[in-house]
Amino acid sequence: MSMPNFSDVAVAIGGVGAAVSALLSLCQLWMTRRHRQAELLAEIGLRHLERAWNALTVNGTQVSPPPADRRRWLAAARHIVEYRNAFDLLRDNAVRKRCQAEEAYWRHQFYEALDPLAMDFGYYPDWSNFFNLTGRDLEKASTIIVHRFADWPEGKADAIDTAVQRYAEMTDPSRLSHRWVGLRRRLGLLGDDQR
Repeated sequence: MSMPNFSDVAVAIGGVGAAVSALLSLCQLWMTRRHRQAELLAEIGLRHLERAWNALTVNGTQVSPPPADRRRWLAAARHIVEYRNAFDLLRDNAVRKRCQAEEAYWRHQFYEALDPLAMDFGYYPDWSNFFNLTGRDLEKASTIIVHRFADWPEGKADAIDTAVQRYAEMTDPSRLSHRWVGLRRRLGLLGDDQR
């Protein structure tokens, strides 16, 4: 058995290295393309939330409460549904996290706009009386979609509660510097001799 020629071994190793390098390049291209597609999908979805807001509030000019205009409520509900459709297709966790942060912002905007309607019974039509409805009356499903979007999602943890649990030392009053005498007194952390 003869020893392999060093140049033959080098050529073989170089060929394997080139194949591995090409494969890694293809994987990188695929991952970059996939991330770009996720970013584009997220951008489309987030644009739908902005459009929902603009449709409902006449581009932010009639906010609290928004106009009782059937077409505006329908358009807002459709855009919210389109956002949800786009979000459900996202698989990139970083992009999903960014969308959730933006969604929380828009959810709060809708909540603030709809809050005055919480006890306003005259704003909504009487859906039980079909003959009493006019062409401008609100459509039931669209009002439910928009209001459900404005509500805090069931089961979703509040970031403040999560932070209190995760960073307990940040909210531990006993760790306050003695410099903050007024706050320490308010929290009952000063002994009787220090008051």
